[in-house]
Amino acid sequence: MPSLALNPPVNDSLASLCTPRTSVFQGSKNDTALDLTDFLNGTISIDFLDENFFTDGLNQLVRFGLRRLAGKSDQGIFILSQSMGGGKTHGMITLGLLAQNPEIRKNIWAITTIQVPNRVMSG
Repeated sequence: MPSLALNPPVNDSLASLCTPRTSVFQGSKNDTALDLTDFLNGTISIDFLDENFFTDGLNQLVRFGLRRLAGKSDQGIFILSQSMGGGKTHGMITLGLLAQNPEIRKNIWAITTIQVPNRVMSG
């Protein structure tokens, strides 16, 4: 059976397995604590999504949330737990940005088959 990329040899260091984006070292982004009001006020751009890694939990939230907004699911309550790569606020902002911006949803593989209205948040 071939080895999986997620299970590298023990002797490989983190530095040898990945190269961080330049933004990781920019203090202005590292020191920013986001709030849902930042999203609601329109102060978070779609560039926010460049800093995302779609973990299983974030993938699930986005898929289920967009299905609900598209009227393809009756599930309206989602229990959000903090997870590596996307906390609760982070996940809700990601879902909101994807719901508002259908043109960028097609770039997210997990949700390419889900159609939602052009704008799902009231302004």
